[in-house]
This record gives sequence, structure tokens and C-alpha cells, in this order.
Amino acid sequence: MEADYLCKIQDTDGGFYFLVYPQNREYESGTQPDHGDPQVVWPKTTSVSAAAVAALAQCGSSPLMKAKYPQAAANYMAKAQLGWQFLTNAIARYGKNGAYQKITHYGDDYADQDELAWAAAEMYVATGNPY
Repeated sequence: MEADYLCKIQDTDGGFYFLVYPQNREYESGTQPDHGDPQVVWPKTTSVSAAAVAALAQCGSSPLMKAKYPQAAANYMAKAQLGWQFLTNAIARYGKNGAYQKITHYGDDYADQDELAWAAAEMYVATGNPY
């Protein structure tokens, strides 16, 4: 499941890495993951972290997910909350505009504002607490 992958790219401080990429070539194709290339991770960003928080909060609060896979749902929600803490820490430290990093052109139309709004909305739906 994609949510499990999101959990794997989350750092211990709650942030999510922007991209996992082969170390020595542009794309990794023609190989199975267990025989893949050495990988590098690109820096954590508020855009990616907020999008991951939103997706994990949605998974973790899904009534069907909670009914069928309660342990996984609880884990996704815990990861979303840790990610939200990363975002609030970054904004408190660097300011709302200073916390954002542009790494590539895609997804940069609104900086991280649309992802932050999505994350806040999903966290509110999941918990009932204002974010």
C-alpha cells in the first residue's frame, strides 16, 4: 500500500523526504526493488511533508480502514500527527514563508500553501481538533 511507503520515507523528526532516487542514474527501471540501485533521498520539504500528513490522516481516519485494519490505521494516524508536529516546528522556527523550500518546478504553483491547507483539513476531519 502507498501509505506504507509514505511511512518508510518519514524521518524520525516527522518530516518526509522529497524524493527517493537512484544514486548513479536518472531512473531505476528494469530491476526489481530487492535488486535495485543504491538510493539517495532528497531533502525533506514542507510541501511533501504536508501532502504525506494529509494522505496518512485520511487513511488513518477512514472508517473502513479502522474497521478492517485497526493497527495500520492507528499507525498511519500516529505518523500523520508526527508529520504535523514537524510542520508546526518548521513554521515556528523559520516562519510560514521561510519554512518552504523549492527543489523542483513541479508542484510549486502555490509553494506549500495548498498542501498545508489539505493537511490541516484532513487532520481536522481525523481528530475534530482545529489545525
